Amino acid sequence: MYLYMMTEHYNGVRKFLDQLNLGKYWDIFKAKGYDRESDIRDLSEEDLEAMHIWGPDRQRILQSGK
Repeated sequence: MYLYMMTEHYNGVRKFLDQLNLGKYWDIFKAKGYDRESDIRDLSEEDLEAMHIWGPDRQRILQSGK
């Protein structure tokens, strides 16, 4: 059951990124520990800067995650 729950969380973040056509950032999000869809709501510009996500991609993530 735990593995299923983890998969659901990962799928949520991946789905969020894929819906924005930003799936290329999935590995970065996973590596930085953003493994729950709820983590996206708490992202700041500084968090995305630390992941080297810039410009329009950063803005799309921030606006869509709120």
